Amino acid sequence: MNRFISILIAVITIGAVVVFGFLYLSRPATPTVPVQQQGGVPSDNTYVAQSAGRSKEAAKAAFQQAVDRQNIDNTKLYQTSIAGDYALQVWAGNIMGGEALLKYDEVQGRWSIVESSGGSYSEAALVSRGVPTSTAESLLVGMPQ
Repeated sequence: MNRFISILIAVITIGAVVVFGFLYLSRPATPTVPVQQQGGVPSDNTYVAQSAGRSKEAAKAAFQQAVDRQNIDNTKLYQTSIAGDYALQVWAGNIMGGEALLKYDEVQGRWSIVESSGGSYSEAALVSRGVPTSTAESLLVGMPQ
């Protein structure tokens, strides 16, 4: 009886070691952390420039600064349209492209990213994000069709 218990304990111990070893070896090699989707396109409400000004070049530079922080998609910037306190910036990378909506913060004197995503904005989409209708119309006039 003692021999049976000894063999049973040994089998259970070996089984536990095998199970824990399998679980240990099958875990991810590095801890998983949230990754910004689609190659480093800046997230919403990111301040991107120090005292940038209101020009197209300033809006483009502001977005470029945010892209440069994590540009794993080789993102390039193209057309920029400005109307009032808002700007639209066209961007494209190796995997995807889209437009970014920026808003000028008069108090801080710099552009901030309202939203950046794939695709292009419609007038209704801009208005739903707080852009006045006349400003949305003016922004879209300056964008490629």
